[in-house]
Amino acid sequence: MKKRIIIITVFIAALVPAGYVTDRYLSRPDRIRLDAERERLENARNAILMFTKNNARFPADLAELVPGYASEELLMFQPDIRKTAMEPLLWRPETGLLSWRSPLVVRGLLSRTELVSFEIPHLQVERDPISAENVFRQTPDQILLGEDDIIIEAELFQFMTYGWEIGEDQDASGQCYIHIREGTGDIRDGKDVDGFYVGGVEFDPEIRSGDFYNVGGDRRRIEARCYFMAPREGDYFVSVRTMSGPLHCSQAWALSINSGGHRADSGGAPFIWSWRTSGQLHVKKGLNYMSFVTHQDDVKIDQVLLTRQEPNLPGAVRRTFKGGHGVRILLPDSIPPVTMSLRASTLSVSASDDPQVAVFLRNNVLDDINATLNTSLDLPDGRRRERSYDIALTSAEMLTKLPESLDLPRPLAMKEYMLRCELVVDSRVIQERTIVLFREYDWSVLGPLPFMTVEQSEAPEADNPLQDAYTFGGKSVRWLKYREEFTDYFCIMDFGKMFSGRKFDGMSDVSLYACTEVEAATGGRYLLKAQGDDSLVVWVNGERVVTIDAKGPPIRTARETEIDLKSGRNRILFRLNQKEGQWQAGIRIRTIDDQIADVNGVPFDEQTIDFYGDEE
Repeated sequence: MKKRIIIITVFIAALVPAGYVTDRYLSRPDRIRLDAERERLENARNAILMFTKNNARFPADLAELVPGYASEELLMFQPDIRKTAMEPLLWRPETGLLSWRSPLVVRGLLSRTELVSFEIPHLQVERDPISAENVFRQTPDQILLGEDDIIIEAELFQFMTYGWEIGEDQDASGQCYIHIREGTGDIRDGKDVDGFYVGGVEFDPEIRSGDFYNVGGDRRRIEARCYFMAPREGDYFVSVRTMSGPLHCSQAWALSINSGGHRADSGGAPFIWSWRTSGQLHVKKGLNYMSFVTHQDDVKIDQVLLTRQEPNLPGAVRRTFKGGHGVRILLPDSIPPVTMSLRASTLSVSASDDPQVAVFLRNNVLDDINATLNTSLDLPDGRRRERSYDIALTSAEMLTKLPESLDLPRPLAMKEYMLRCELVVDSRVIQERTIVLFREYDWSVLGPLPFMTVEQSEAPEADNPLQDAYTFGGKSVRWLKYREEFTDYFCIMDFGKMFSGRKFDGMSDVSLYACTEVEAATGGRYLLKAQGDDSLVVWVNGERVVTIDAKGPPIRTARETEIDLKSGRNRILFRLNQKEGQWQAGIRIRTIDDQIADVNGVPFDEQTIDFYGDEE
């Protein structure tokens, strides 16, 4: 009898894992689909948040999201792919609840169902006085830390390379945060950084060709670093208060303490501050340093919380902490006494409005500091405007903000402009930062056209002069003027906004041509910087010079190519092919050593290609 019980027990013990493995095998297709449909629901939630941010209210129904924020297909769901038809998502604007109407079926040894929903919070929406954009407002609740816990304000990091900047937000603790926008260099998946594995880090910085904005030539690994004191040694839970952008492309931060690795996705809903806790890192008693390395796609960081006990933070979107962080400490010689950060409201210069620029100075030492800020702004015709400011930084005020007025002269040539800032302490330049501004060329656009591959060849590419209209698919299409209002923060032309009013869900399976003229002060060798999504082909004076056939965000598919320009007028033509998602492109011309070039865009009414006649 006893032997039989043992045999039965062993049999059951073997049957359980075998059943689990069998269930996992049988249910795998449905579990994969569950992950995909959950991501689809997250994208629909993000579209609702984008609508709410722009319109200061929830959409009354999901139809309001089409076509400006989401496609009709995104808002549909099929609970059982084998038996049922597609049905619309369930949206209850009175409660902010978004869910599937019916649960998704997962089949294994035993069938089960999964019902996923998101409760979208009612948040106050206001217009930001700096950027003029609508923003969510979350009044933070400040909580005092425990004796051994540590909180670090991100804007008080003592060292930041090019790419990092300080921003302001009423909902951030201390009203400031650090931010690394998209556009900080080419990336690849997976690399050891300081002895730990991080996905999505930079390529070799010597070939950071996709970076349109790093004209200053700072090729160090992109990093923000903070030194802090810990009361005792031990393992600490690491929590980070972050805010994501609207896309799923990366939305991640990578953090280390004393070269010990840690990585966590920022996750959460876009535009909302939220906490993420993931794992523990070892902290020494006394002096430690914390580093954030490269991440992409508009993630902001407000606070870092180190606790001995795992914190209870789910749903604590409004919670911030105070106390418990050592900021007045002796620093290594490599850390400057003052850290400088630049932030512009936009890098795109319009015909009439100047970007707003702020200079943030962080006092890293115990003493009062006298510093000098020298600024230099490139102007048309090779001129330069220089200014100098004497600044007294007190030990009581750790972070100081200085507005820098650009006052660009009008009329303003269509070209790049460089703002250089130089910080001097004790007659020594301790830090330099640059911002590259750009007034977009006057482009004529032919589209939308039937989708073309990069290998195709069509009439506009060889025509000289170009015709007023072309026939594609039996339909005559005329050239249209591109307007600067479609251009985004990074000076990237957005044809989704131009043709359909949609940034994140542009038209599908289409192409377009765009043409302009530029005038070079001298002929010779130049550097063409090009970026496009989904694929881009560029011709300069009839010669095909660039082919980008890599689907992805424009900044991460950017290329640089040496080209020849004639003294005087030169024609640039590109074709941008679009499968799905965003539909964007950008073109710049620099000197051969990647500096601002004396090359100006030619206004519409002065171009030799006249598609518009006497049009007003």
